[in-house]
Amino acid sequence: MPALPVELARRVVSLVDRRCVYSLLYVSSQFRLIAEEFFYADVSFTQLAKRYLLSHGGRFLRTISVDAVRCSQYVKKLALPAVVFEFEFEEQYYHSTFRRILQCIPRLQHLSVHGSGVSDYMNVSEFAALPVTPFSLKSLFWLSTPNPTVDARFIDAQSSLERLHIPYIYTPLISIHPGSLPNLRVLEAPLETASNILPGRQVTHFKIAASSAYIVQNTDIIPDEAIRHIVVCAVENIRLHALLSLALRMPNLECLEVDTLYIPIGDTLWRGVALKETKLRHIRFSRAAYYNREDIATAFNELPNLSCISVSTNSSAFPDRKFEFEFFFRGTPEPVRLRPLNIESAGQWWQDWEDGFAAVQTLGRS
Repeated sequence: MPALPVELARRVVSLVDRRCVYSLLYVSSQFRLIAEEFFYADVSFTQLAKRYLLSHGGRFLRTISVDAVRCSQYVKKLALPAVVFEFEFEEQYYHSTFRRILQCIPRLQHLSVHGSGVSDYMNVSEFAALPVTPFSLKSLFWLSTPNPTVDARFIDAQSSLERLHIPYIYTPLISIHPGSLPNLRVLEAPLETASNILPGRQVTHFKIAASSAYIVQNTDIIPDEAIRHIVVCAVENIRLHALLSLALRMPNLECLEVDTLYIPIGDTLWRGVALKETKLRHIRFSRAAYYNREDIATAFNELPNLSCISVSTNSSAFPDRKFEFEFFFRGTPEPVRLRPLNIESAGQWWQDWEDGFAAVQTLGRS
């Protein structure tokens, strides 16, 4: 049987799940060379129990440093559990293994760290043995608690960074060096941390992270210049006056997501008429709450650029469940229901807005 053309074989591998890709590694030498690139592109250790981390990490390290060095060039995404940063004497083998892994993957673009419950972390700059880290990240997701595992030295060194997600408050607050991160466009961070990162950069997508124990009351700590490029903004646990104050200082704001836990939908839409001078075209309510059609009509009448209001139908008792959104469009009396589309990464929290908006518009034109 003749060999498949490389283009067709790559297409086959790109369409199957990770388990199938693993099986294709053992089909033939041709498929192995192709499947390796896909299999090693996205590596995660977050699903492993702690007792298996060292053995799996060691095997992976041997693969990319001894047995199949070429595979080290394929690793683009890496997800680590926070425990590998735990600073305890008996955990030094973890440090050595995973530090060496980081040193062996020069084309790493996306790094994420997950987990909690570790009381004493090693600082990430020390862990990664800066300044010799060979990669330059495009996205960094530091989704672990508590503090202070990630610091400015490590972030500053990532000159290609486009997306930064540090949703927890660290002490001391992270302060990025002026002039660094020229490509940063997406930021998810608490308000206090964001106030040290936004100035001097052209961030277009901004998500204010807040815990249930902290309600944003004042947004004045962020200067006007720092948020003038914002196009998409999502806010959690914020008072209405603080939300309006923030949005009014975003002249390019087009999409705004509001958590209705502390802001009723009706109040937001009625008082939101103050935003008529903005470019706001889509307001999204991420948690179901009571509203009436008059509120919707008022918003469309008063906000000339507004073309869509979408409201989650999920219960406020289960805020993490994603069910459906009702999309109201200007001039359309009845809403269109749509389930949120799957997105590649939690870091692309705005993507399903755009995809859903486009899908509903397409339905309306058909």
